[in-house]
Amino acid sequence: MILMSKQLSSWPRDLAIIALLWSVAMLVGGLWVWLDRDVPPWDPAEHLSFSMNYWWTLSHNSWLSGDTWRSLWALSPKYPPVLYLVAALVHGIVGPGPDRAMLANGLFTLVMLVATYGLGRHIFTPRVGLLAAGLCLLMPRLVQTGLDYQLDYPLTAMTLVSLWCLTVWRDAKGGREWLWMLAFGVSFGLALMTKQSALLFLLVPLAWVSVTTLIRRRWGRGLQLGMGAIATFATPVLSVTQQVNLTIQGDQAQQYSSLIDEA
Repeated sequence: MILMSKQLSSWPRDLAIIALLWSVAMLVGGLWVWLDRDVPPWDPAEHLSFSMNYWWTLSHNSWLSGDTWRSLWALSPKYPPVLYLVAALVHGIVGPGPDRAMLANGLFTLVMLVATYGLGRHIFTPRVGLLAAGLCLLMPRLVQTGLDYQLDYPLTAMTLVSLWCLTVWRDAKGGREWLWMLAFGVSFGLALMTKQSALLFLLVPLAWVSVTTLIRRRWGRGLQLGMGAIATFATPVLSVTQQVNLTIQGDQAQQYSSLIDEA
């Protein structure tokens, strides 16, 4: 009990250290973006265009109108909307601009650092969690990905949050497992709405805990997994996006059919 209280008391101090590391990373990344005058490649430029479209739609229409949200989901039928919504929020606070959109990656950096620290703290010790969070800022490939405006960086952050919640849920007791499974369901849903390939990274851990739960006949845990699945897929964004995609594909098919008939 004393050891647990000491570990819990280290959270504020360790979060302050993470905030300091994140501030330094933001300063270095901001300096790099300011010095970099190259034209964005095709993929980052496309994502920047989507984020600007989201910002324009949200800032020039009523949020209470159903037409606004239907047009919002139709803006990027190829990609899920989480990155663009976060970037639209950034545009609304600091103003529009391609360099300012990179601040969205800064927010995902903070999410990734906290999730990495929490995962390392839970599996090992708080010191290992801090070390893992610091190493995230020193990995060359991860740093390079964070300086590009693409879906891979926020996908990494949201996948880490989901893995953290799932790992803590596996070991949680005393009623806390329901909260951690709910957190996993929400974070996993957001990860899927960041990029659908999040399923590939979490498929093995999900299969592992599911099979283990069935073998050990822990039916209460099975109910929690079911609640997590509901929390993951109950978000209306997934269904609305799918409906919009089907509508767009149907309209395109009708246009192609009419062109063929005319020919």
